[in-house]
Amino acid sequence: MTVSKGSNAITFDIESYKDVTNGQRGAFILNGTSYFPLTEIAQQIGYTVKWDGNEKLIKVSMSS
Repeated sequence: MTVSKGSNAITFDIESYKDVTNGQRGAFILNGTSYFPLTEIAQQIGYTVKWDGNEKLIKVSMSS
């Protein structure tokens, strides 16, 4: 899978869930659903991802 925004792009190979549970990072499919690492994707295409512990929210914003 490739995600892009403008000239920024990131490509992931889909790994098996077994690989992920053995310490591999990245995208995987489990029971027919695809899962992708939000933080890595967002940062690569120009966004900032932060955890707000007070509100218990993941906040995604454009990088300056």
